[in-house]
Amino acid sequence: MQVLGLARALRSRGLEARVLGPCDGPPPESFVTPLGNSLPTSANGSIAPLAPDPPAMFRTLQALSAERFDVVHLHEPLAPGPTLTAAVTHRYPTVGTFHAAGTSASYQLIKPWLLSWIKRIDHKVVVSKDALELVSRILGVTTRCCSMASRWNRSGGRRQSCSVRVSRRRSSSAGAMRNARV
Repeated sequence: MQVLGLARALRSRGLEARVLGPCDGPPPESFVTPLGNSLPTSANGSIAPLAPDPPAMFRTLQALSAERFDVVHLHEPLAPGPTLTAAVTHRYPTVGTFHAAGTSASYQLIKPWLLSWIKRIDHKVVVSKDALELVSRILGVTTRCCSMASRWNRSGGRRQSCSVRVSRRRSSSAGAMRNARV
């Protein structure tokens, strides 16, 4: 629901936004490209709809190849399936939003690969201090290369102020990020 909400908000501002992800049944919106059925997975006290199967990863590659994205937002970029596939194989500037907090057996298990893959994400955003603690502790991401998202209430005012510091991996991607059609 967070991804659909973000896409709707961007579209309401006149930006072209598409959602690529697992979809059980028909797509809920015309701008959603289904990549396969989800595998409901317990994570962080909720159920995450992952699509870690090879056909979903192949459809991700096909969709990314068919579109000409200016920026790709990766919701939980190291989750198995479409987001990790896009992070590892991307040709576009990427923004990765990290939500996972607490402990992560999977992060520990495949840490050597994650350390390599996380470098491919141009802009990293954490949604909480707990998420920052997890990616800092396991993956070595610091506030120098990571932004902390500010939370906004429904009336449009800021509830919590966070300092924002962004690391840019390549100057060409930084220019694309400033001038992007999403």
